[in-house]
Amino acid sequence: MLEELDVLYKNNTWTLVPLPSANTNIMGSKWVFKTKLNPDGSVDRFKARLVARGFLQVPGVDFEEIFSPVLKPTTLRQANSSLFVFHNGQDSRLLLLYVDDIVLTASSSSLLQHIIANLSSKFAPKDLGSLSYFLGIEVTLFPGGIFLFQAKYGKDILTRATMLEASLIATPMAVKEPHSPRD
Repeated sequence: MLEELDVLYKNNTWTLVPLPSANTNIMGSKWVFKTKLNPDGSVDRFKARLVARGFLQVPGVDFEEIFSPVLKPTTLRQANSSLFVFHNGQDSRLLLLYVDDIVLTASSSSLLQHIIANLSSKFAPKDLGSLSYFLGIEVTLFPGGIFLFQAKYGKDILTRATMLEASLIATPMAVKEPHSPRD
């Protein structure tokens, strides 16, 4: 928790401002803790986030209106606003952001080091080395490309459904009989 708080201070995340008026509703905050796991389920590290307690806001006092746009899933899949791609001649850079996690890659190691140096001049990023696990996806890098797999995710689903020890079957439906759309 102290490490996360220190990063918030170093990145100038907030600024102290005077209280606007005596009847202003001051919103509190709380720490949310999460355990990050390795692909094998062992503990990688513990994380903490400081979050605002927005549910304490009073309509008409703390805010005037709420707007929450809704996207169709197909639109979201087509436009990933968390992935930034830049091509310049032979140089390529990809930056993927998810909350406070960043994945970087570039067409050369010198270009990648240049990006890391630029980010380090503004923030205090932690380099976790070569990508092997991100958002429940295991990553294996090899000279011809990248292999992504979610064995742990599938195992977690089976565990939650208490089906981890269930018998395997290649096809759960009869293959010789015709099927209707309701099947």
